[in-house]
Amino acid sequence: MVNIGIDLGGSHVAIGVVNSRGKILEQYEKDFTIEEKKNLINVAIEFIVKTVNNLKTKYEFSKIGLGMAGSFSNGTVLKCVNLGIQNYNIKQTLEEMLSIQVNVRNDAKCACIAEYKFGGIKQYKQVLFLTLGTGIGGSYIYNGKLQEGAYADGFEFGHMIIKARRHKMQLWKIWMF
Repeated sequence: MVNIGIDLGGSHVAIGVVNSRGKILEQYEKDFTIEEKKNLINVAIEFIVKTVNNLKTKYEFSKIGLGMAGSFSNGTVLKCVNLGIQNYNIKQTLEEMLSIQVNVRNDAKCACIAEYKFGGIKQYKQVLFLTLGTGIGGSYIYNGKLQEGAYADGFEFGHMIIKARRHKMQLWKIWMF
């Protein structure tokens, strides 16, 4: 049995097949063209459905996980600035198209959980975790437990767009302080 994880962002979508020890067995990625970004959610869903249906012929799995920026409630994207969508039930859409259970969560929380379970932060009980992609995201572990709110996935730090014209070195200088 393997796990299927999907990272849906503003510039690309990535799908990984991962074993129970966290080792990536296969991965697939699609970068969105400027033209595709005009209809990004439909392009992304088409790629996800095609790839996951192909993986069904190769692996045994009973559900998939989808991480993406934004705030969620019961599988509905309340707002995702990166994809330009709001009040969209991506969980239901994918479950109907794939006939498989889909778990949807904020991408920064997914990254934090993965690092806490398999990566470099597993020995810590308190972690403030920041992600850098199309925007800046984050999550928080307190006493070994991922903190969540009562509404919209909770503890969303906000969203900051990083302008493409800014030099990458300038971004890294921010993190060095």
